[in-house]
Order: sequence, then C-alpha cells, then structure tokens
Amino acid sequence: MKNEEISRVLVESAREGYSFNQSVTFGYPFKKMSKIAQVQCNPDDNLSRIYHIILQLVKIGYSRSTSLLAFLGSSENDDFLQKEIHLLVWQGLLESSDGELSVTEMGELYLKGNYSIMVENTMRYDYLLDTVSGEIFSCNNLQAETQKEPLKSIKPSPEIFNNKKISSLKANEIKETFHHDFKNQVLLLNFIGDLPHHENIWAKYVLAEYTCNDDDCNIPPYYTVRSAADMSLNKKLTAKFNTSFSKYIPSLLY
Repeated sequence: MKNEEISRVLVESAREGYSFNQSVTFGYPFKKMSKIAQVQCNPDDNLSRIYHIILQLVKIGYSRSTSLLAFLGSSENDDFLQKEIHLLVWQGLLESSDGELSVTEMGELYLKGNYSIMVENTMRYDYLLDTVSGEIFSCNNLQAETQKEPLKSIKPSPEIFNNKKISSLKANEIKETFHHDFKNQVLLLNFIGDLPHHENIWAKYVLAEYTCNDDDCNIPPYYTVRSAADMSLNKKLTAKFNTSFSKYIPSLLY
C-alpha cells in the first residue's frame, strides 16, 4: 500500500477521544519449518487416470489380472500396477472372485465422478514457528514477508529459536495447524520426521501509537498492529503490544 493510504487508515481508525500519533513498519521473526507427513488424500491426476483406465478395461472384458497387465504392456511382476489393482479391490471399486475382476457399483460411480477415494501418501508440510512467543502458525497467515531482516525488527528469543526439540514440544499445535490448513481434504495419519532445513522469515507489520486528545489526560497511549500488505488488523498482536509485548515498543518507535 502507498504511504498516503497507510496514513489514511491509521488516522481514520483512531478510537473516540484519541488521535493517531506515530507509526513504524517493523519485522516480526518467524522460522519456517517442515515435517514429512503420512496422509490420506485424493489421488493425483496421473493416478486417477490409471484408475479410470483399469476400471474401463475391466468393464470391456479384461477381467483377469494377467490379461489386464498384458494389455497395459506389463507383467505379473509389475508391483506398481498389482498394488493399484489390489487397492481398487480394497476400496470397493473392483470385486475379485475366482481370479475374475468386475467393476462394482461404487466403481461405476467413481467413473462418473460421483464417488471419490482416499489413498495413502507422504507429503511435505511447512509451518511457522513464532520465534518470540513459541506459537505455531500456518504459512497461510503471512501476507507481507521478507527473508532479509528489516532495519526495525523484534529479535527472536534464543530459548525458542535454538531449541532443537521445539517441533516435538509443539507436536499438538502443529497437528492442529495442519488440520486447519487442509480441513477434511487431507487426513493426517502421522508425522514421520522433520526436514533439517529451515528459513528465517520476517513478517512486516505496521505498529501505530494513539494518544489521548486531552492534554491533561493521564491515560497511556494504546497501540495497534496491522499487516503491511493490506493494513488488516492483527488482533492477537495488537492485544500483545498493549500488554506483554509493550517492552518492545521503545526500540521500535523511539
């Protein structure tokens, strides 16, 4: 946003009896970390095409695994296709009786796009560690970010930043963040490891100070924190800067 637009938002959002006094754009530190997740999810487009081909071939008469695999230019030793055929049987899309395969009612629905299946897979999951508070956040939370530390910024807490066991200590929070990110589209079975690489990221926010209009007022200023990308109010950080994070204000504003 342009400086004029930022100033307009800050001035117009003052509470009654208060006026906008000053502001600063600052960096807030996060560590972008990654886990390997074992999940159940919809098959990708390539796998979906393979399932459709297998089901269509069974429908037109290639009802034995040997003839099906031969038509596909493969053999009985093809572990990949054998595994996918067994999965379709296990998922209820194919039925196997005396070595003969047949497409079930669910298989017909799947071919028509009226039924979906979930398959096991592994995926990389990225999340954010707030290196000041130790909280876990979704990477979707960041709107304005930089990998270069801004001139004005809050320093990470060494106890949090250097803690090698932080991902284990925050396991439940990471799971909750995963579920929030994917809703029911991807089902988390388990986290099976951490990736060693991480990125240091600074989210850019605008800290604004508002002072009482009455010169004789003894009420202290209040503060707001907004995203530098669109000036949306960050309620959680705003609350913290008016309480426990007030110790960072002098180094940022003065």
